[in-house]
Amino acid sequence: GEQGFEKFRIVLVVATIWDVLSLLGFLCLKREEIVPVHIQHFSGRMKEVTMVIFGEAIFAIILQPYFHAREETHFYVALACTLWLIYALALQEFHILPNEDDHALRRSRLFGTLWYFTQIAKQIFLMGTSIGIK
Repeated sequence: GEQGFEKFRIVLVVATIWDVLSLLGFLCLKREEIVPVHIQHFSGRMKEVTMVIFGEAIFAIILQPYFHAREETHFYVALACTLWLIYALALQEFHILPNEDDHALRRSRLFGTLWYFTQIAKQIFLMGTSIGIK
């Protein structure tokens, strides 16, 4: 119980420190020392993770216990609004695409790093949204 959560908290803090230090180390590398990345593939992989999170949100909403036992109208209105929210977020995510030649990863190391961390933050917020609307 409590001891397992404390171990998880320690692992999370260590992983966060490791991530920040690796980012600082990455920013200190010269352009010639960095391994090239296929930008469309990398951004596609980030979108695939986001798609999995959207799927998890849909399953979390639809597969609730006693789903068929609820006869209140407000439950179904909330369910429809929640599914519409997930659908609208998915539309926003997968239909607003940057030009391949003008992607943030191609602009500079700073913009690429900012893009990456905004993607991670967005995925965390989507997980929080899917957990919160359950």
